[in-house]
Amino acid sequence: LAIMLDAGVGGPADRARAAQFREQMKHINDPSYTDPDFLKRATGDPDNLAMKASWQSGHYAEALQNAQTRAAKGDANAQALLGKAYYEGVGVARNYATALIWLNKAFAQNNADAMFILGLMYEWGRGVTQDLQKAIGLFDKAATLGQRYAQMEAKGMRMEGAAAEQQARYAAVCRAAGGVTDGPLCLSGGMAIDPYH
Repeated sequence: LAIMLDAGVGGPADRARAAQFREQMKHINDPSYTDPDFLKRATGDPDNLAMKASWQSGHYAEALQNAQTRAAKGDANAQALLGKAYYEGVGVARNYATALIWLNKAFAQNNADAMFILGLMYEWGRGVTQDLQKAIGLFDKAATLGQRYAQMEAKGMRMEGAAAEQQARYAAVCRAAGGVTDGPLCLSGGMAIDPYH
């Protein structure tokens, strides 16, 4: 609720009331709220949380205006959000060059979200030369910082790579048996053959 009040999501912004809620959270004796990481995330940077809430609720203009102000002051979260906006073309015209500038600034400050989006750029060759190893490296680093989508993307890339290697080995065995591959089949003389026999 404090985040929504800070961002003005679902009603008018009320920063004073939001501050009251954050202060109340610090005094709750419920064990599920006494985790210091949770309390830090929930109360630590209200402006960043409000910026993200605005973005996630579709208030792109407000989120981007807030991000521009914060990014100009060197805020890595804001820089990453701007990079994401320009990469996706949400709230602004898609511009990979501008995305790259903002993402590299946030990356220099070890921002996991920037690493994830940079990883996507390198994975697909969008605005940069495609480099799958660099993409996996960025995903792995972002994952160690808690970016869960980066972890999933790296795992997916590794699985695709293993499948491609397996298909290449199968194609080589098929060629050695005098056939050609057609998807999962090894064909010789128009008939499917078992290249291993």
